[in-house]
Amino acid sequence: MIAAAFSFSIDKFITDNFNLVLASQNREFGYEKSEGSDISLLDWGSWYVKNSFDIDYNLNTEVTYEYSEVKNVTFDKNEIIKIAQKVDPKNIDNMDYKIFINILDSLGSGKTQNASIKDPITKKKLFSMDNVNLNSIKFDYIDNNNQQKFLTEFGFEVKGLDVNINEVSPEFSTYFVLLGYNSVKFDFGSNYILEKNNDLNFDIDLGITDAASLNFESTFSGLDLNQITNFTDDALLAYLSTNIRVKKIGLTLLDNSLRGKLLNLAAQTSNTSVGAFKSDLIKQMDAYLVNSQKTRLLNQYRQAVVKFINGSKKISVKVEPKTPLSFMEMAPYFINPDLNTIIDKLNLNIKN
Repeated sequence: MIAAAFSFSIDKFITDNFNLVLASQNREFGYEKSEGSDISLLDWGSWYVKNSFDIDYNLNTEVTYEYSEVKNVTFDKNEIIKIAQKVDPKNIDNMDYKIFINILDSLGSGKTQNASIKDPITKKKLFSMDNVNLNSIKFDYIDNNNQQKFLTEFGFEVKGLDVNINEVSPEFSTYFVLLGYNSVKFDFGSNYILEKNNDLNFDIDLGITDAASLNFESTFSGLDLNQITNFTDDALLAYLSTNIRVKKIGLTLLDNSLRGKLLNLAAQTSNTSVGAFKSDLIKQMDAYLVNSQKTRLLNQYRQAVVKFINGSKKISVKVEPKTPLSFMEMAPYFINPDLNTIIDKLNLNIKN
């Protein structure tokens, strides 16, 4: 029976103009076209749907999207066989359901374009987004004995999220109109990769579409899943603070147009030119820094800020110790702070 299931496959599956009305639930949904191809038990191939809608009159919402696809959902044949051999239908309630994660190789990747939520009667848009991309969801063994899989890769990004900011926060929206933006949309995303050497890479991006974005990136070492499985909360906190080591932490501000628009508005408000306003900003910064402790970092800070004011697209702050440090190892430098020692130990840099 299992062998027959493994041999199951569909080359292509197509449906057009599907529409279903559920009168008892006061709901209607459908799509213009759907297609699946290269489908088997271990590999679900690729699927896409065009011009889909889902109207729920009870919730007074209509969800639509122009195009959506999912692909590369794959499963582990050996683990499926193991579970099939182990499952005891009489003792199913006492099973450790974590073993079912082992059958996963990947939950694939996908994207959705031009999605929106609106009022089905007035057609007033409540929420929309240009694109949602799911980069990957992968699973692999991390423990030494290859007994338990874990989420090792996950990434997504959302572009052009419009939450009708004109109504949610009129003041915020009005300020952006003054800056010269016709609409306010948001971008965000994240990437997570747990490597087999136990390095953990984690990034987050937050931004305002076509204006500016803020990127956080980090790499940590020393995460051993074999050790933390049975830890209590206190023991886990102690383990993380002493064993997880910082290899890199960075924060980058990337400008697309916001800096120039802010400077233009500020100059107009101050009744001066943009060039004069920039010069005044730099003078005020220098006046504040004159009494500060002179360090390599201070010089980097001034140089990077001046470049950013005068047109550089980005400014970054990065910690990248020559030898990875745990949070416990870093604590003494902050309890009795010596700025030069902190800069040296953390290899702290500010640059464009």
